Amino acid sequence: MGEISYDLRDLEDGFENKAHILIAKMEKKYTICVCSVYRSNTCQDRIYAISQRVEKVTGLTITTQKGGISCHNHAKNEFQLA
Repeated sequence: MGEISYDLRDLEDGFENKAHILIAKMEKKYTICVCSVYRSNTCQDRIYAISQRVEKVTGLTITTQKGGISCHNHAKNEFQLA
């Protein structure tokens, strides 16, 4: 399905700090689950294709971004899975 990361350390430094601050604020009232930090273009394209089908049936949108456009396709140090 493509590469995916759930680790906030894979975010660019400035954005990682903002994410930690936001999560800390939200955790005071909600249970937070980070579902995706980085997605390869292949993974993003599959999620986009699923989103298009879901939207036709339910009217709900999961994502409007194809691979290479989504902010999930960018990470610091050109993310590589070990």
